[in-house]
Amino acid sequence: MDKTSLEKFNIISKLDNVPRLSQPRLFGKRLKRKGLLIIIWHEFLVGVILFILLLHSISLNATDKINYADESSEDQISCADGALIVNDVTVLVPTDGNVKYNIAYSWGKDDRKYPTIPRSITASYRDDDDNILYDLTLYKDSFTPADKLKPGQNVSTWFRSWITGDEGKVKREQKDVGNIHGFLISTTGSSDEGEGSIYESSTYYFAVRTPDGITVYILEGNLYDRESQKAMQAAMKSAMESISIKEQAA
Repeated sequence: MDKTSLEKFNIISKLDNVPRLSQPRLFGKRLKRKGLLIIIWHEFLVGVILFILLLHSISLNATDKINYADESSEDQISCADGALIVNDVTVLVPTDGNVKYNIAYSWGKDDRKYPTIPRSITASYRDDDDNILYDLTLYKDSFTPADKLKPGQNVSTWFRSWITGDEGKVKREQKDVGNIHGFLISTTGSSDEGEGSIYESSTYYFAVRTPDGITVYILEGNLYDRESQKAMQAAMKSAMESISIKEQAA
């Protein structure tokens, strides 16, 4: 603010019809010119910094890739004591011990602040200090409409082309459980560095026939505590054997 502006300001501030409370606190009657310049310079620097941060944020957001959920086929996800439920699929899980259930969400195209599309349901098993020992998760992986199915493609042949075998710490195998047709991928000896590291995982893909096509679901087990390995493996095996599909009208 130059000298002329300061003089105008001081003249206005002396008028009786100008309320004192409407004047900015920074501009007191006894404020020196030097102090005023320091304040203006400080505000200018803050403005420049905020502008740079804004540009940086815009740049980062412009390159970020967000995988939006398909809101037109939103999944119905819920849980009960000892059950994970996604649409017409129910999986039974252990109820003993300290169990907590959690629904994870994905981003919808109209979301601005928070993801709102249900994605998965998880049962996590914890110790007395609330540390996760292992967890079991159920979610939908993909859907193929009936008119996109290849000749001879059905739930019993869905995983026939998937590669099986052992690859170091990874084992891949065709795995049918009862009338459920699936494929199991197991990993062992994962990195044990850092809190929350996964020491072992089991991912079971299984195909479900619906009137509209074929949906592939995933039942996933993750081990976070080595001492709970047997408990996690038993829970995963039991959960796979418990998979049930609610019949739909054709």
